[in-house]
Amino acid sequence: MKNHKTLLAITFVLALLFITNCEDSDPVSSEISIYTSWVKDITDTQGVTFTAELKINENNSYDFILLTDAPEHTNSTAQFIIDSDKITITVDADCEVIGVYEYVVSPNKLALIELNDQCAGRLAAIQGVWKKK
Repeated sequence: MKNHKTLLAITFVLALLFITNCEDSDPVSSEISIYTSWVKDITDTQGVTFTAELKINENNSYDFILLTDAPEHTNSTAQFIIDSDKITITVDADCEVIGVYEYVVSPNKLALIELNDQCAGRLAAIQGVWKKK
């Protein structure tokens, strides 16, 4: 458990450094809205890489949309609540458990860092650094 927390802290720091040191010259801010569309390439456990969109809606739902072919993967939607810098996914038809993520947002990037999510598929899909679409 201690190693997991250490790894989580290192991941968070690296994500924060990645966001703040990228081509964006704007500072990371909690005032920057996450309610927009984000994209990233995802590589699954079979080595298949595909591009997905994470459309975060103002009604506190998100749509996970496949933009390229991804065998055995599907579009999905979920509902969440935001509290400070945490997103808690509360309703997800593909997962029976709640997932909690910390987020860091800049004008052009969104980092989602898992704090507690036992749904391996969702974790693999949404954790990481997303680029603004």
